[in-house]
Amino acid sequence: IIKTGQIINIYKELNYKAICITDILTISSFYEYYFYCYDNEVKPLIGVECFILFNGNLLGIILIAKNFLGYKNIMHILSNAWRYGNIENGVFLKLHWLINFSKNLILIINPRYYILNKN
Repeated sequence: IIKTGQIINIYKELNYKAICITDILTISSFYEYYFYCYDNEVKPLIGVECFILFNGNLLGIILIAKNFLGYKNIMHILSNAWRYGNIENGVFLKLHWLINFSKNLILIINPRYYILNKN
């Protein structure tokens, strides 16, 4: 596993001005990530990778906050997922949470898990 500081150094050398590093179902590493970015004059974007069950298949979704309100919406979605979407084989989002809290978020569909389940 590559460390946060190593990733930021790589992107700094490539002259990236902003980057987003996502964790799965958590943003607990954001604090460390933020200060690495701040020290290297790179804008940190907050993001998280989540999962939704869609027609019995796993569909990955990446959420990126556009601003502070987007950050708060990610927190609402993650809180709901861990409180109400924690079932025996994983933690999943419900579609209505994405609809209700999608304002100020960028939603990226990540079909890799969905495609893997199809085989």
